[in-house]
Amino acid sequence: NSSSRNHVCPCYPGEAGISWLCRSRVHDFFRLATVLVAFMPPSPQRCPLCLVCFCLQASSALDSSWQCHNYAAGGHENDTWCRSNPFVDDFQYIFAGGNGTCGSCHCCKRRFSYGQWECHNYLTSQDDSWCMTNPVLGQYQHVFVGGASEQCGGCHCCKRQIYSPLKLSVGVGAWQCHHFVSGQDDAWCYSNPVGDGVEYRPSGGDLACDSCSCCKRRHDVPNSNQGTLDTLVVYELFVRKFSESGTFAAVETWASQLRQLGVTCVWFMPIHPLGEAPHGSPYSVQDYQAANTDYGSLDNFRSLALALRSQGIRCIIDWVAGHTAWNHAWIQQHPDFYSRNSSGHIVAASDSDGNIWADVADLNYTSSATLHDNMLEAMRYWVTEVGVDGFRCDHAEAVPRSFWSRAISDLRSRKQDLIMLAEGAQQWLLEAGFNLTYGWNSYHTVKAVFRDTSPVFDIALAYDRESVSLGSAGRRLQFITNHDFYVSDGPPPILFGGHAAATCAQAVAAFLPGAPLIYNGQEVGTVQNISLWGTGSLILDSEQSPGVRAWYQKLLNSRSTHFALTNGAINFYNVSSDVFVASRAVAEHSAVLVANVRNRQLSVQLPESVISSQLQDIFTGDFISSQLTLQPHAALLFVSTPVSTTVGGGQADSGIGVDFRAVGILVVLPAALILHLFS
Repeated sequence: NSSSRNHVCPCYPGEAGISWLCRSRVHDFFRLATVLVAFMPPSPQRCPLCLVCFCLQASSALDSSWQCHNYAAGGHENDTWCRSNPFVDDFQYIFAGGNGTCGSCHCCKRRFSYGQWECHNYLTSQDDSWCMTNPVLGQYQHVFVGGASEQCGGCHCCKRQIYSPLKLSVGVGAWQCHHFVSGQDDAWCYSNPVGDGVEYRPSGGDLACDSCSCCKRRHDVPNSNQGTLDTLVVYELFVRKFSESGTFAAVETWASQLRQLGVTCVWFMPIHPLGEAPHGSPYSVQDYQAANTDYGSLDNFRSLALALRSQGIRCIIDWVAGHTAWNHAWIQQHPDFYSRNSSGHIVAASDSDGNIWADVADLNYTSSATLHDNMLEAMRYWVTEVGVDGFRCDHAEAVPRSFWSRAISDLRSRKQDLIMLAEGAQQWLLEAGFNLTYGWNSYHTVKAVFRDTSPVFDIALAYDRESVSLGSAGRRLQFITNHDFYVSDGPPPILFGGHAAATCAQAVAAFLPGAPLIYNGQEVGTVQNISLWGTGSLILDSEQSPGVRAWYQKLLNSRSTHFALTNGAINFYNVSSDVFVASRAVAEHSAVLVANVRNRQLSVQLPESVISSQLQDIFTGDFISSQLTLQPHAALLFVSTPVSTTVGGGQADSGIGVDFRAVGILVVLPAALILHLFS
């Protein structure tokens, strides 16, 4: 159902309804994903999610490319309708006036997907006129229902969030003032939310674009900040365990090596003074506006940040906004900042599963507005006085949205290209202003696949589920380890079953759209114990397995030379339960990953749609062929000719199959079935 993201079987169990399905991609408020059928080994009568039926109902958007509406140049009778109906029946319409957007017709359309209907902010009729004149405002569609109960609970105005087509090759421009600053054309601005590649917002004098009445920004144009996100390679660095001395100065000597590795952003785990013994986790912060003297001074950190920037590497720091150390000054100065038990005592923080973190005291953002002010002031300090490029926000979902929205807006007014990475995956984090969230589902699924408890195509399904609420502005952090999972699941060579398996898993994670993460020594194949407590350092000058560092350099640096790896739309191919096959393409640039997730030699037949004489493996130099024999845990990354990242984007060719959603789970079907379906 269009108000649900659940996938359910439709009303027929066999082939009888397939021809109906092919004619009814949207029917009675259901989106039907065509021909996700009959190819999930070993049974020919299971689809990947329903497992038993021939047709998959899904709430994901289908083909999101622009296409002509039902009239072309010369037939202008519906121009007025097109202008006044920006969103109808899961389609976005723009009045093109005969330009080249979709074949020179007058009205273009493309599919959108939506969130669930919910009540807007009133239950009576006082704002009905507002609702009727704001069909689309920001990221929301509004519908006037006059108190009808079938939409969203009996309120007068319903709203649902719009998820625009996921075109990873493009972004949006910055907000700027339209051509008037007074109210004379407000009505026009209200009735033209999107037109001719420009989005308009009736701002009424807010701060979106210098307090004019109508703001505008370009759509489908390269955006410098978004381009930075697309090309990010994040290195999580634990200063205490990165070198023998555990200092900022020691890290600085590695700046050029990190750049050679392909890193474009370093995330520093907490660099603040730690809480008192016997605990002293890095996430037990004693002072938000100071540096840990064991690491060095603030000037030492500034010098390190400058050295990294000279190599083209941005710096973000861990920010722990949910709790403090027990010896933080606020415990004495502002006890009202903290959560308390029934006896009035400040309580320790805990995670979402109820596990107590005894070394930290829980902050309560509902208890004091001053807490919001003080926390934001501390964050401002690191942006304006120290010059960090952003924050990785610990346990971000435990801090209220109201704080993050205010803080991120404030910080971006001081640094427009701020990177905000949230440890969390909920959609509201992106709405609050974060531009990177965690790819939890992808991590757990890749782990299950390599442990041979799940078929390889589950990676595609997990990525699709994780991308439904992502929108066009957000990105996921893709990883096979981090400081938490290194401790709980073990180093990647142990977790995945050897160095070859670990690099293969990394190749899969890095191929998924988003920003790949490397954790503190992962690039040398370390299996050392990296405890969050105590001392001890990594040995980065030696490798646990020969060639690991060189492999990582090839993988990570390929993102800066091959545009498809950062901006290409992704398609997945279900050709084997043991071999991961996916492609990414943008304009004339393409890449194909073929990864054997098993510890045995395998052969695989690739679909003809991914074969090109121009595709060459970055690791071996071999060219792609339709039949491949793969060594245990081999990963082959075939790419087209290297290009500059300034090349413009385009829409990828979907190849043989049917697009499951805008990003494109593309399933390759047996030829006989394709002929049957489309004959």
